[in-house]
Amino acid sequence: MNHASQWRIDIALDIAPHYARYAHVEAVVVLGGVARGWADAYSDIDLVVYWRQPPTEAERSSVSAALGAHPGPFGDTFTSQPDPTLRYWWEEYYLGGDAQAGLKIDVGHHLSADMDAVVEAVTQHHDPHALKHEMLYSIKRVQTFYGDARINRWKQAAGMCPQPLAQRIVEENLNLPPFWMARASADRDDGLLYARVLQEVCQRLLMVIVALNREYFPGVKRQAQLLAEMRIQPVSFHERINQALRANPDEAIPAVEQLYDEVFALARQHMPQADIAAAPQRFHFQRPRLSAPLSRLP
Repeated sequence: MNHASQWRIDIALDIAPHYARYAHVEAVVVLGGVARGWADAYSDIDLVVYWRQPPTEAERSSVSAALGAHPGPFGDTFTSQPDPTLRYWWEEYYLGGDAQAGLKIDVGHHLSADMDAVVEAVTQHHDPHALKHEMLYSIKRVQTFYGDARINRWKQAAGMCPQPLAQRIVEENLNLPPFWMARASADRDDGLLYARVLQEVCQRLLMVIVALNREYFPGVKRQAQLLAEMRIQPVSFHERINQALRANPDEAIPAVEQLYDEVFALARQHMPQADIAAAPQRFHFQRPRLSAPLSRLP
């Protein structure tokens, strides 16, 4: 736990009882870089409050008022989702100053029943929804200020990423489109397309590595710390991804192709049942460059 994390944890400890005093609150946690001990000068405090029933506006706003906090520019928001288990109420406020100078506090208000449903959807029904995977990754690593029993049940239920789900992720993210578009976009000076192609391939390879380690993918933030947790990965994977994304195309394209081959080899070794045998041929396919015109058709 670094110093930047510890003093933020201390602030969160002061905030948590203001939410925990409500009878319908089951748990209060902090997550993200602060919970993991990775905070830096950019870090805010991400709190999640789990409720038995939807919180009222008065209940949500009373805490920031009691703390004398400065309101955030985006106010208090209810986020609806096509999947109702992903609904939540979100607010932000600032301590020690306004949005230009203070410490940002992000608070997500979730229903415990919705979290139960998310855990079941992923672990029992192998739901591939990215946000649900991020929620399970996070719940296993939170710092709990109130409601240990509830949080520990979710941590235990989340467990490892189920093997059928991990296999699906490996198959989907190694069966990639042909990589020739990287060279074509570089030659055409299409910088945005070139960057998007490289970033997408690198992200998908990262997702494969996380799945091979039977973990839930939390997104690309904090890539170095995420990979530090992974036993199965190519040598210097984090550094090589960063180098490829910063290099010129003549260096970056073969570097990404090499990373693909190494990740594929690891998948064959650790998940031999995955349906990926034809994936490298598709990925490495090169569209021919036609510099001379064809003969006219008869």
